Amino acid sequence: MAMNESLRKAVDDLDLERRLDEFGKFAQKTYDGVRAQVGTLTHDNREKVDGWVAKATTLVDERTDGKYHDKVAKFSAALGTGLDKVAEQRPDAPAADGPAADQPAPADGATAFPAQYPSDQPGH
Repeated sequence: MAMNESLRKAVDDLDLERRLDEFGKFAQKTYDGVRAQVGTLTHDNREKVDGWVAKATTLVDERTDGKYHDKVAKFSAALGTGLDKVAEQRPDAPAADGPAADQPAPADGATAFPAQYPSDQPGH
């Protein structure tokens, strides 16, 4: 009996193909459940996260005299976009063909949070 035939017999005896298929289905089901839970948690707590990010943005601006405001604003906008994508994974999310129906599309350069400093200040 050749080595390949021995391995094939062992795979057949242990029913590995069926077990791997079952494991793959279980893993996919678990992943889908976790993705849905994370999406729901993100959606349900979005206002809290926005508040935390706004506080952090304000703190950074205060401690750096607004020196990094543009970078922090860009980060907060990217974070908001990422959170939106995660929240779209919840089971009751609307179809994601673009921006959420209840949120207007942001203008170019817009952030998810209100500006703390006007852009005409020195150093911006």
